[in-house]
Amino acid sequence: MQTSESKRDQPDTISYTTFLNVLAKSRDVNKATRAWQIVQDMEEINRKGNHYVKPNTVTYDTVLRACAFSNGKDVKAKRAALRVALETLTHLRDKASAEDSSLHATSYTYSTLFLACSNLTGGKEYARLIHQLFQYCCDDGVLHDSALQTLQRTCPPAMLANLLGSSFEADGDISKVKVSQLPSSWSRNAVKKSPDMKSERNRRGRGQTNEWDRIRRWRFKRDQTPRQR
Repeated sequence: MQTSESKRDQPDTISYTTFLNVLAKSRDVNKATRAWQIVQDMEEINRKGNHYVKPNTVTYDTVLRACAFSNGKDVKAKRAALRVALETLTHLRDKASAEDSSLHATSYTYSTLFLACSNLTGGKEYARLIHQLFQYCCDDGVLHDSALQTLQRTCPPAMLANLLGSSFEADGDISKVKVSQLPSSWSRNAVKKSPDMKSERNRRGRGQTNEWDRIRRWRFKRDQTPRQR
């Protein structure tokens, strides 16, 4: 029978999310589909009773980051990454409404999705997806300047003006509009940024062993071990 300490020495949510972050930064052509499979594996492990492994908002956002930067020359990989991005958002929103109130799309979630659409698609499909995602973002009340700035960098001015519609009342460059100039309901639930892995670690408690502690101990032990010549 495993003790609680031995269970904590096994991979947990932070371990998996850390690996996903490395994968998202890699040059792996299929990193988006691999990331999505890892999240599905995490959910299966959680269903079997391991409560130390459960995807959180940071985990899903990291999958989206893998999608957003799957912008190489492989057309099939890019289409697969776009499907994963949209499926990730649907999955996240469904879970937020049905299971866990702490699980929800954030401004960072949508900012990454806006970037993913810009990198992975174009034309009428891009316009349709951006319009839908912007509507979701406003409905969720998580529009923040960071997400709006992503749109301002990647979205044609005419399309951006259409998104903001009559809600935008400013005489000037639309690329400089701030969320404070838009309906407050669009940003009612917005926070400055998505929770990161450090804040997740702190939330779990000071006395609890976690992946970052194990990495630090391993590095200390490695550095203190005399090297053979």
